Formats: sequence, C-alpha cells, structure tokens
Amino acid sequence: MYSNSSSIYTLPSDTFEDINTGFCEVVSTTPVDVLSEQQCSSVYDALQEAEKQGLVKLYRYPNKPQNMKQDGSNILDKWRRYREMGKEFDKNAFDRLAYLHPELLDNINELSQEFGYDYQYRPEDLVGLFRSRSERQIKAPEQEQFVDSSYISICSTYPDLKPQIDPIYESYNNSIGSKTDISQVHNY
Repeated sequence: MYSNSSSIYTLPSDTFEDINTGFCEVVSTTPVDVLSEQQCSSVYDALQEAEKQGLVKLYRYPNKPQNMKQDGSNILDKWRRYREMGKEFDKNAFDRLAYLHPELLDNINELSQEFGYDYQYRPEDLVGLFRSRSERQIKAPEQEQFVDSSYISICSTYPDLKPQIDPIYESYNNSIGSKTDISQVHNY
C-alpha cells in the first residue's frame, strides 16, 4: 500500500488544533487554502525522507513509542474513546479487530461485553476469520487485508492453530501467485 503515489500538501497552521480525535492529528474546523503540493511516487520513500529530515518519527513493528502501551491495549482504549463519542461497532468491526490483534482476544471479548454486544471469540474462530479475509484479499486486491501479518500474529499467538492456518495461507499465496515459502515467513 505504501508503493502508491500520493501528494503531501502544505497548509497554513494557524487554524489547526488538537480536537482529540484519537489519532495523532490536528484538525482545522475552517477551510484552508493549500500552500503547496509535493507529489510522491512512493509514500514509503517520502515517509523515509521526512524521517531523515527530522519531520516525522517512524516506528517500525514491533517497536512502539515509549508512551504507548506495549501490550497493544491502547487500541482498545481508542475504541472506548470512540464509543464515548457515540460510535457503534458492528460484528465486522470486531471480527477485524480479532483478526488483526489475536493477542488481545480475551480483552476483545471483555470490550464486547463492556459495550453490550454479544460478540465473543475463541482462538479457533480465527481460522474462519483468516480464511474469510484471505478470500477477500484475492477477490479485491486493492483492499488490503494484511494477510501476511495476520498469519504471523495468529500463528505466533496460537501455534496450535498453525496446522489449520497453513493450508489456507498456502492456498492464498498460490492464488495470488506469491513465491512466499510459509516455512520462511516466521520461524516458530
């Protein structure tokens, strides 16, 4: 997704403020004019250049800023803030959360109950979620489903699921024409 072209816009800063959106961002409540546009053929290359210039700090997985919870529960805190702002979460949103963060499965179940939903996940449910997201990725390659990173997360969190996940992952790689050798993706 980072190899796509994009633009970086320079905007006047005087009307931007932190309105606690839950993201590291500032927002202008009034329209502003674009001061300049820098086109980038690769978003990732542009981010790396901005890092070299000291404009941004990039944290590469698994590294996180020191003020961020290292156990991943900051994601659940963000969901709680969204909920306080009136956001509702459907089953698909919880499925995606479990799929992307299997290490938080117990916490996700607690969050579901806290929000008054009956979405509950067992480790074996991750097999179906992985299959579903892999199939989505094959059908709509432009919609990133993070299959590779999910494979690693699920298999490292629940190694007993690996024999069920491996054939799905291998079939996925065959469908997209990948040369990925699953034994080399992560050494378990």
